[in-house]
Amino acid sequence: MSSDNTLLEPPSKKRKNNSSPIYQQTIFYKDVLINILSFSKFKFILQSAMLVSKEWKEASANVRLSLDLPGCECIIAEEEDKDEDEDEEEDTETYNLKIVCQCPNIANTTCLNMENCEMDESSTKWLAKSKYLYNLEELYLNHCTIGSEGIANMVSDGSCLKKLKTLALEYSDIGETGVKMLANSPIMSNLTFLDLYNNAIGNTGLEHIAKSKYLKQLTHLDLENNEIDEEGIALIGSSENFRELKFLSVAYNSFGENGLELLKNSPLPKLETLRLHSCGLTFEECQTIIDWPLLSQLKKLFISNNDVNEKQEQELKSLLSKKYPKLALSDSYSD
Repeated sequence: MSSDNTLLEPPSKKRKNNSSPIYQQTIFYKDVLINILSFSKFKFILQSAMLVSKEWKEASANVRLSLDLPGCECIIAEEEDKDEDEDEEEDTETYNLKIVCQCPNIANTTCLNMENCEMDESSTKWLAKSKYLYNLEELYLNHCTIGSEGIANMVSDGSCLKKLKTLALEYSDIGETGVKMLANSPIMSNLTFLDLYNNAIGNTGLEHIAKSKYLKQLTHLDLENNEIDEEGIALIGSSENFRELKFLSVAYNSFGENGLELLKNSPLPKLETLRLHSCGLTFEECQTIIDWPLLSQLKKLFISNNDVNEKQEQELKSLLSKKYPKLALSDSYSD
């Protein structure tokens, strides 16, 4: 096959009726090849195709890749001294994060999952300084406890992260200081998905998001368990930065009747999912939600585990179901 040929050659073995369309030379455009490679999980097929066809090789260079390193231990030094007598868990993998980030083979990576990795704040500087993560769109650092210093490393030297659309930071200990750095960074201007579950950002942290010049495209915002009260809820209604939200969670925050009233009047024209579970709401407070105009546009509502008994919760769900038959009332956190 000619190296400049953009076609996949038909089999050389002659067959009967080879004038039939089924035996004619077939054109494979590069976008077709990219889709084939994207759905293929067979390493052998991929490697073989790259060896025999320049077209396959070029197409494979455009395949979007995901790199999963969940639950691993990320070391920074090139060599790490280990105690030979130290017992290590068999299911723990160790990666040199610096070497991973400096590897040219990760250039097509659009999704990087490092959930539950043993990282420290200095680890993120290698993510930010990588020359090969310029296509990264999704970054999951849940339970990595990188702290505000880890965020500082990301935004101060992270020009390669400018395509980032999804950032998940559950239990990352970034606090209001870390949120302020995110909110003030132009690198985050393409962000649409931000998960800040359990980071103790408080009202001040939420204010940084509300006033940010860059976080204006958010469609998914998780603020669960962040010490937000009615003052923080008021920011949601007053800031233009939340008008594109389709998903909002303020669960595990205590904001009472006043906070509910503020949320009720918040202009959230595109909201589809609202999480209000575990907010310490009384039965009377929960009843006021039934008449919210906002509920007519929602697809999912989470309102369980509040300060109501089982009978009251069932009554509440029954009333909501009758008035909004298309509204899904979910108890599952994963929904």
